[in-house]
Amino acid sequence: PGAFDLIRLNELKHASQELITAVITSNFYLILALVSGYSSKLLYSREKNLIEQAEKLTMEKRVGEKEVLKLDKDTKLLHKQDIELKKKIAQLEKSEKSMIRAFADLQIERRRANEEKEKTVAIISNFIDPIIVISKDNTLQLFNPAAHNIFGFIGNDLGKAIKVDNNY
Repeated sequence: PGAFDLIRLNELKHASQELITAVITSNFYLILALVSGYSSKLLYSREKNLIEQAEKLTMEKRVGEKEVLKLDKDTKLLHKQDIELKKKIAQLEKSEKSMIRAFADLQIERRRANEEKEKTVAIISNFIDPIIVISKDNTLQLFNPAAHNIFGFIGNDLGKAIKVDNNY
């Protein structure tokens, strides 16, 4: 049980002790009243008061016991949820590590692709013959300096549609 449960159990123990004390006190006052000559009406009133106190304490004890049972149930549920949450956190941490590795691999591949592109551009740029790359939709994708000198292409022409009927 949690700390709250222990506190509540101590309260219930205290209530039970009060009940026992009330019963003992009731019996003591009954004997004292009989010996002292008190009226039966006064004794009845005192006993009735003590019985009401005892019933109230008994009711509080029952309510307290129900609260402890509910708290115990809630504690078990929280423990179960805590375990599930820890499992989900572990899964997320594993996923995070996988994503970090995948991102690192992607950066390596991107770097390799850029290096290959730079090599290809360097090779194409040093050809003395013009090189033109046109996509399927007839847009200019790439040209080398020789194509610039011969056909007059400039950087702004990249991505623009060109006429295929030109004899390049």
